[in-house]
Amino acid sequence: MFEPVRPRDTDDWDGASFQRYQEALSTMTAIGALSFERARTWYTLQSETLVPGDRRQPPPEPEMPFTAGELSAVLAGPPTRLDGRRVKSLELFSDCVIVRYHQLLPPEPEDPVERRQLLNTASELEDDRGTHYEPVPIPCAHGCKRSELRGWPEVLVGWQAFLPAAPLDAREFTVTWRRAQFEVSLDSPTVTRSDSEPR
Repeated sequence: MFEPVRPRDTDDWDGASFQRYQEALSTMTAIGALSFERARTWYTLQSETLVPGDRRQPPPEPEMPFTAGELSAVLAGPPTRLDGRRVKSLELFSDCVIVRYHQLLPPEPEDPVERRQLLNTASELEDDRGTHYEPVPIPCAHGCKRSELRGWPEVLVGWQAFLPAAPLDAREFTVTWRRAQFEVSLDSPTVTRSDSEPR
Protein backbone atom coordinates (compact mmCIF):
# COMPACT_ATOMS: atom_id res chain seq x y z
CA MET A 1 0.00 0.00 0.00
CA PHE A 2 2.82 2.39 0.80
CA GLU A 3 5.39 1.34 -1.81
CA PRO A 4 4.28 3.60 -4.74
CA VAL A 5 4.35 6.73 -2.56
CA ARG A 6 7.46 8.87 -2.90
CA PRO A 7 8.78 11.82 -0.84
CA ARG A 8 7.41 15.19 -1.86
CA ASP A 9 10.79 16.61 -2.96
CA THR A 10 11.56 13.96 -5.61
CA ASP A 11 10.66 13.74 -9.28
CA ASP A 12 8.72 10.52 -8.56
CA TRP A 13 6.18 12.20 -6.26
CA ASP A 14 2.68 10.96 -7.11
CA GLY A 15 0.02 13.05 -5.40
CA ALA A 16 -2.83 10.76 -6.48
CA SER A 17 -1.15 7.68 -5.02
CA PHE A 18 -0.46 9.45 -1.77
CA GLN A 19 -4.08 10.64 -1.56
CA ARG A 20 -5.33 7.07 -2.05
CA TYR A 21 -2.94 5.88 0.66
CA GLN A 22 -4.22 8.50 3.12
CA GLU A 23 -7.86 7.65 2.40
CA ALA A 24 -7.27 3.91 2.71
CA LEU A 25 -5.41 4.28 6.01
CA SER A 26 -8.09 6.55 7.47
CA THR A 27 -10.91 4.25 6.33
CA MET A 28 -9.29 1.06 7.65
CA THR A 29 -8.68 2.75 11.00
CA ALA A 30 -12.22 4.18 11.18
CA ILE A 31 -13.98 0.83 10.52
CA GLY A 32 -11.76 -1.05 12.93
CA ALA A 33 -9.98 -3.15 10.31
CA LEU A 34 -6.69 -1.66 11.50
CA SER A 35 -6.12 -0.82 15.17
CA PHE A 36 -4.61 2.50 16.07
CA GLU A 37 -1.67 0.65 17.60
CA ARG A 38 -0.96 -1.24 14.35
CA ALA A 39 -1.65 1.89 12.29
CA ARG A 40 0.98 3.86 14.18
CA THR A 41 3.77 2.52 11.93
CA TRP A 42 1.83 3.54 8.82
CA TYR A 43 1.15 7.01 10.22
CA THR A 44 4.89 7.34 10.89
CA LEU A 45 5.64 6.45 7.27
CA GLN A 46 3.06 8.98 6.16
CA SER A 47 4.70 11.67 8.30
CA GLU A 48 8.15 10.84 6.93
CA THR A 49 6.81 11.08 3.38
CA LEU A 50 5.34 14.52 4.00
CA VAL A 51 8.54 15.72 5.68
CA PRO A 52 11.59 13.74 4.51
CA GLY A 53 14.11 12.98 7.24
CA ASP A 54 16.73 15.42 5.97
CA ARG A 55 14.21 18.28 6.15
CA ARG A 56 13.41 17.68 9.80
CA GLN A 57 16.92 18.71 10.80
CA PRO A 58 17.24 22.41 11.71
CA PRO A 59 19.12 24.42 9.09
CA PRO A 60 22.76 25.10 9.94
CA GLU A 61 23.56 28.45 11.46
CA PRO A 62 24.64 30.93 8.78
CA GLU A 63 28.31 31.81 8.84
CA MET A 64 29.56 35.32 9.39
CA PRO A 65 31.25 36.59 6.23
CA PHE A 66 34.04 38.10 8.33
CA THR A 67 35.69 37.57 11.71
CA ALA A 68 36.91 41.08 12.64
CA GLY A 69 39.57 39.34 14.70
CA GLU A 70 42.78 41.21 13.91
CA LEU A 71 42.50 44.98 14.38
CA SER A 72 45.16 47.05 12.65
CA ALA A 73 43.92 50.62 13.20
CA VAL A 74 41.05 52.69 14.60
CA LEU A 75 40.48 56.02 12.87
CA ALA A 76 38.57 58.83 14.53
CA GLY A 77 35.67 60.22 12.53
CA PRO A 78 35.30 63.94 11.87
CA PRO A 79 33.66 66.09 14.58
CA THR A 80 30.92 67.25 12.20
CA ARG A 81 27.35 65.94 12.26
CA LEU A 82 25.59 65.95 8.89
CA ASP A 83 21.91 65.14 8.33
CA GLY A 84 21.79 64.09 11.98
CA ARG A 85 24.60 61.56 11.63
CA ARG A 86 28.11 61.54 12.98
CA VAL A 87 30.68 58.94 11.93
CA LYS A 88 32.42 58.09 15.17
CA SER A 89 35.16 55.83 13.86
CA LEU A 90 36.48 53.46 11.22
CA GLU A 91 37.93 50.19 12.44
CA LEU A 92 40.34 48.54 10.03
CA PHE A 93 40.48 44.78 10.48
CA SER A 94 42.41 42.15 8.55
CA ASP A 95 39.27 40.98 6.75
CA CYS A 96 36.81 43.91 6.90
CA VAL A 97 36.20 47.57 7.72
CA ILE A 98 33.64 48.59 10.33
CA VAL A 99 32.08 52.06 10.40
CA ARG A 100 30.52 53.13 13.70
CA TYR A 101 27.97 55.94 13.78
CA HIS A 102 25.64 57.95 16.02
CA GLN A 103 22.39 59.16 14.48
CA LEU A 104 20.01 61.81 15.83
CA LEU A 105 16.66 61.29 14.14
CA PRO A 106 14.13 64.04 13.39
CA PRO A 107 10.48 63.71 14.38
CA GLU A 108 8.86 60.79 12.60
CA PRO A 109 8.16 61.78 8.98
CA GLU A 110 4.68 61.25 7.59
CA ASP A 111 6.13 59.98 4.30
CA PRO A 112 6.75 56.20 4.66
CA VAL A 113 9.54 56.36 2.05
CA GLU A 114 11.38 58.97 4.08
CA ARG A 115 10.94 56.88 7.23
CA ARG A 116 12.45 53.82 5.55
CA GLN A 117 15.36 55.84 4.18
CA LEU A 118 16.22 57.27 7.58
CA LEU A 119 16.18 53.85 9.23
CA ASN A 120 17.44 51.54 6.49
CA THR A 121 19.74 53.42 4.13
CA ALA A 122 23.16 51.79 4.25
CA SER A 123 26.38 53.76 4.19
CA GLU A 124 28.85 53.62 1.32
CA LEU A 125 32.62 53.47 1.70
CA GLU A 126 35.41 54.58 -0.63
CA ASP A 127 39.15 55.05 -0.26
CA ASP A 128 41.95 56.78 -2.14
CA ARG A 129 43.01 53.47 -3.76
CA GLY A 130 39.69 52.94 -5.56
CA THR A 131 38.72 49.86 -3.54
CA HIS A 132 35.22 48.58 -4.26
CA TYR A 133 33.64 48.07 -0.84
CA GLU A 134 30.36 46.24 -0.33
CA PRO A 135 28.20 46.68 2.78
CA VAL A 136 27.68 43.36 4.52
CA PRO A 137 24.37 42.41 6.18
CA ILE A 138 24.73 40.35 9.33
CA PRO A 139 23.33 36.82 8.88
CA CYS A 140 20.66 35.45 11.17
CA ALA A 141 18.63 32.26 11.30
CA HIS A 142 16.08 33.52 8.76
CA GLY A 143 18.44 35.30 6.40
CA CYS A 144 20.28 38.60 6.34
CA LYS A 145 18.10 41.39 7.51
CA ARG A 146 17.96 44.33 9.87
CA SER A 147 16.34 44.13 13.27
CA GLU A 148 12.81 45.51 13.39
CA LEU A 149 12.39 48.64 15.49
CA ARG A 150 9.33 49.22 17.66
CA GLY A 151 8.09 52.77 17.51
CA TRP A 152 10.09 55.74 16.23
CA PRO A 153 13.48 56.10 17.93
CA GLU A 154 15.15 59.42 18.71
CA VAL A 155 18.68 58.05 18.45
CA LEU A 156 20.32 55.23 16.53
CA VAL A 157 23.76 53.98 17.52
CA GLY A 158 25.10 51.35 15.19
CA TRP A 159 27.76 50.02 12.92
CA GLN A 160 28.11 48.87 9.32
CA ALA A 161 30.62 46.29 8.10
CA PHE A 162 32.24 46.41 4.66
CA LEU A 163 34.19 43.91 2.59
CA PRO A 164 36.96 43.56 1.59
CA ALA A 165 39.56 44.71 4.08
CA ALA A 166 41.21 48.06 3.35
CA PRO A 167 44.45 47.79 1.36
CA LEU A 168 47.58 48.54 3.36
CA ASP A 169 48.39 51.62 1.29
CA ALA A 170 44.93 53.23 1.65
CA ARG A 171 45.12 56.41 3.75
CA GLU A 172 42.00 58.46 2.98
CA PHE A 173 38.44 57.14 3.39
CA THR A 174 35.06 58.65 2.50
CA VAL A 175 31.87 57.47 4.18
CA THR A 176 28.66 58.50 2.37
CA TRP A 177 25.23 58.30 3.93
CA ARG A 178 22.32 59.70 1.90
CA ARG A 179 23.63 63.14 0.86
CA ALA A 180 26.24 63.46 3.61
CA GLN A 181 29.93 62.70 3.12
CA PHE A 182 32.47 62.18 5.90
CA GLU A 183 36.22 62.25 5.30
CA VAL A 184 38.35 60.03 7.53
CA SER A 185 42.13 59.91 7.31
CA LEU A 186 44.69 57.42 8.50
CA ASP A 187 46.52 60.44 9.89
CA SER A 188 43.62 61.02 12.33
CA PRO A 189 44.34 60.21 15.97
CA THR A 190 43.05 56.93 17.29
CA VAL A 191 39.70 57.05 19.02
CA THR A 192 39.63 57.79 22.74
CA ARG A 193 36.57 57.73 24.96
CA SER A 194 34.91 61.02 25.80
CA ASP A 195 32.24 61.39 28.48
CA SER A 196 30.63 64.24 26.50
CA GLU A 197 30.10 62.22 23.31
CA PRO A 198 27.09 59.87 23.18
CA ARG A 199 27.97 56.26 22.57
